[in-house]
Amino acid sequence: MALVGTRRPSNYGKLMAEKISSNLAEAGFTIVSGLAYGIDSIAHSSALNKGKKTVAVMATGVDMIYPPGNQNLSEKIIRNGAILSEYIPGSKAEKWYFPTRNRIISGLCAGTIVIEGSRKSGALLTAKFALDQNRDVFALPGDINRKQAEGPNYLIKMGAKPVTEICDILEEYDVQLSNDEISFPELNKLEKEIFQMIITSKPEINFDKLILKSGLDVNSLSSILLSLELKSLVKKVEGNRYIVI
Repeated sequence: MALVGTRRPSNYGKLMAEKISSNLAEAGFTIVSGLAYGIDSIAHSSALNKGKKTVAVMATGVDMIYPPGNQNLSEKIIRNGAILSEYIPGSKAEKWYFPTRNRIISGLCAGTIVIEGSRKSGALLTAKFALDQNRDVFALPGDINRKQAEGPNYLIKMGAKPVTEICDILEEYDVQLSNDEISFPELNKLEKEIFQMIITSKPEINFDKLILKSGLDVNSLSSILLSLELKSLVKKVEGNRYIVI
């Protein structure tokens, strides 16, 4: 499964990239991406942290790791996966190599998941290649006011399947994952539940609705929301409403 996105993700994008990559890896998928900073690196690292395989498709020769700051990550990938390139050893990064490389990322996979990215991003080009190759395209819904969400929201409008939980992907391939296996980094059980409610109540949800949906008392919910705010995952806005950051 290809997982791609911006080099400058939001906290929400980072969290969801880690969650989705980890869960897919545990379900038996090999995670494929491009070794760039941001979403690519999170996708590779999340699979490796679960002891699972990941593949990086390079826009350079396999001996010319780019970006150089991901040298250590590339060595971990080699030990538990693969680094691939259509370019001969010694080939340095050229601007036009990156978009052509993306067709290999999508072509290797049953589907491509776009986490975050603008309408003109490489992630959107990867999704286009996936469609041309008759592969599945998934996208993470995001805040319509954020540039990082432009690409995924556009893809959803054009027919990509929105991903709000891991089952949205697994059900397309007749794969099941038990609740005990589903991971959501950095959050306890109640925090995960409340955060998921806010994510799926786009673009926002007010405090009273969260009380009704969660069944929690005012003090307990307030404590959880404060914790999510301190972790820079949600923000309280006018009208006692909450949005994902």
